[in-house]
Amino acid sequence: MLIVPFLSPQTSARDYTLEEATANITIYPEGAVHVEESVSYTFDGDYNYVYRMIRTSTEESIRNIKGYCSDDACKFRVERISEGYRLIGDLPEHTPENLTFYVSYDHYGAVKVHDDVSEFRRQWGEEWEKPLGNLKVNITFPLKNDSEILYWTHPAGYTQEENLNHNVLNLKTEEIPSSYDYKVRVVFPKIESPDSSSVRIDNEKNLEKILAEEKEYRQKELKLEGLYDITLYFLFFVLVIPVFIYLIYGRELKTGLEEKTGYEGETNSEEKTNSEGKTNPEEKTDHEMETNSEEGAGHEKETGHEDRSDHESKTDYKRKIRLIEIYKRKPDEDFRPAVVNAIMKGRLGIPTIDGFTATFMDLANRGYISLRNSGPEEADSSNISGSEPEDFMIELNHEMCPEIKGKYYEIEGKHPEVRGSKSELKESELIDFEKDILKLLNDHSSERKVSWREFRKELEGTEEFYKFIMSWGKKVRKHSEIDRFFQSTGSTYMNLFSRAILASAIVYYIALSGYFPSSEFPGVSKVNTLTALIGIWGFIMTKNSEIFVKVFGRWTSEGKLYYELWGNFREYITDQSALKNCPPESVKIWDSYLVYAASLGVAKQAFRNMSLIVPFEKLEESSFRPISYHYYDHSVHGFENACSSPNQGVDGTERSSKSSSFKERGDGPE
Repeated sequence: MLIVPFLSPQTSARDYTLEEATANITIYPEGAVHVEESVSYTFDGDYNYVYRMIRTSTEESIRNIKGYCSDDACKFRVERISEGYRLIGDLPEHTPENLTFYVSYDHYGAVKVHDDVSEFRRQWGEEWEKPLGNLKVNITFPLKNDSEILYWTHPAGYTQEENLNHNVLNLKTEEIPSSYDYKVRVVFPKIESPDSSSVRIDNEKNLEKILAEEKEYRQKELKLEGLYDITLYFLFFVLVIPVFIYLIYGRELKTGLEEKTGYEGETNSEEKTNSEGKTNPEEKTDHEMETNSEEGAGHEKETGHEDRSDHESKTDYKRKIRLIEIYKRKPDEDFRPAVVNAIMKGRLGIPTIDGFTATFMDLANRGYISLRNSGPEEADSSNISGSEPEDFMIELNHEMCPEIKGKYYEIEGKHPEVRGSKSELKESELIDFEKDILKLLNDHSSERKVSWREFRKELEGTEEFYKFIMSWGKKVRKHSEIDRFFQSTGSTYMNLFSRAILASAIVYYIALSGYFPSSEFPGVSKVNTLTALIGIWGFIMTKNSEIFVKVFGRWTSEGKLYYELWGNFREYITDQSALKNCPPESVKIWDSYLVYAASLGVAKQAFRNMSLIVPFEKLEESSFRPISYHYYDHSVHGFENACSSPNQGVDGTERSSKSSSFKERGDGPE
C-alpha cells in the first residue's frame, strides 16, 4: 500500500514543507491491521485541501476510515478511486500556517500468511513531492516476545534509530528525499487458522526465499559502499594521470640555447668582440644578414642538398637558427609559410586558415598571381553589396593546361608587369598544396582574373571549400615534418586516455543505474555523481584535445630552436620600435616579411607597422599594394596629391572610400 500526501494550491506562488510523519500500526491476532497516521505541514499561502492516497489490491480493503485536522481546520471526506482510496481534508479559505492531518483505518489483507511464516510490508513516501523531515513508526505484533520477529528496512541508510522492545518495533528515520520511499518488511510466526477475510493466504513456504532476498539486498548495499570508495579513488587516478603524462612527455626541456646549438664558445667570443668596440650583431644591416644567410645557403648548395648527411643538415640548420636567434628578425625562407603556420599555430602539422592566407600571399609575392585595384567597370559588374570592404582583383600569371590537369605554365608576354623573368616562374618550384590554391583560383576565375570579394563569396561556408581545406591541410602536414620538431607522444596518450575514460564512465553509469535502482538504493546517487564528474572531465578533454596538444606534447631540441626562431620574428615584425631601429631595407623584403607575418597570424599588425615606416611613394613596389594602401593615413600622406583624384588608387584606378581589411579569424585579405 502506498500512502501519498498531496496539496492542491490556489496559486502557484505558494509553498509548503513536510515537517514530520508518524505511523502507529497494530496487528491483531486474526491478521487485521489497525493504522493511525499523521503528517505535519507548514504552509506559506492558501491551499484548497490535503489528501492521502491509500492504494489497495483486489485482495485488500479499508474499513472504519476516520480523519481530521489539528484545531478542526479541515472537513474530512473519503473518495473511492480505481487505485484504492483518497482521504481528503478540505481546508478553510485561509490556510493555517501549521497543520497536522490525522487519519485512521482498519486494513484487511495487509498481512500475508505463508505456509511457514506471516509477512507484513509497509511503504511510505514514494510519490511525496517534498522531502519529509522524519518518519516515526511503531508496529505492535500479536506476540509476547521479540525473539520470533525478523525485520528489515529499505534503505537501511535512512534509519536513524531502531529498537525491538518485546513485541513492539520502533523506528525513526532521518530526512527522506522527495520521490524516494522508505520500506519496512517484517516476518513473524504464522497466524494459526488464518481467515481469508482478514489476511491474504499463500500455501507455500517462503521464509528461505525471504531470507535469500534480504541477504542479496544487503550484499548489494555493501557492494555499493565499496563501489563508492573505488569510484572516489578512480576519480583521483583520473586527475593524477594527466600530471604524470605531462611530467614525462609534456614538460619542455630546460637547456639553454647555447647548449642546444653547441656554439656557446663562439657566442662568448662574439660577446668579447662586442665588448672591445667592434660591430654588434644587433646593429648589422639587412644586407649583411642576407649575405650571411646566403653564405650558409651557398655552402648548402655546394655540398649538394640531396647528398648531404643528416648530421651536416642538422648542423647547418642549427647554425642558421643561431644566426637568426642573434638578429631576431630574418625569417628562414627555406620553409614555406603554410609549413611555418602548421608547426607554430596548427595542430600536429595541420595548418590553420592563416596558412591558406599566407600561401595565397606568397604566390603573389613570388609572381604567380598579381593583385591590383578593381577598375570602375569591374566594380560596377560586381554583385557584391557596396557595404562590404574594398575589393581588389586577383590575376593568374599562368594558366592551367587543359591537356595535363594540375600542371601550370606561364603565359609568356601577357603580363609584362609581373616581377621576375620567365625562368623564375617554373611549375617545378611549386609544391602540391601551392598548386592546389592556383587551381582553386583558376576554377573560379574568368579570363584568369577574379574579384577577391566574389571569390570569397563563392567559397564561404560551402562544402566545396571545407573539403578543399581538409585535403589541403593534409598535404601541408606531409611537408611539415612535424615529428622532427614536435613529440606528440604525450598528447596521443592523453587523447586515448580521455576517450577511454569517457567511454568507461558512460558504460559504468548505465550499469550502476540498472543494477542499483535509485528507488531502492538511494546511495547510488553519490556514486553516479562521481561517475558523472569523471565522464564530464573525459568529455572536456576529448572535446578540447586540440587545445591540449602542446600541453602534453613537447618540442624536440630542434623544434625548440625553431619555435624560438619564429617567436623572435613575430616579436620583431609586431614591434614598432624594433622595426624603426632596424627596418627592412626594401619593399621587396617587407613583402617577404608580410607573408610570414600572415602565417603567424599577425598580418594586421605587420601591415599597420609597414604603413608607419615605409614611405607611401615606395608602395608601388609592393606585391600587396591594393591591401597595404588602406593601412596608410590619408591625411598624413596627402593621398589627394599623390593620386589623380581623391577616389583613385595608387595605380590610378577609381575606388570607393571603404577600406580593405583582414578577417578576424583568418587574418587574411577580406
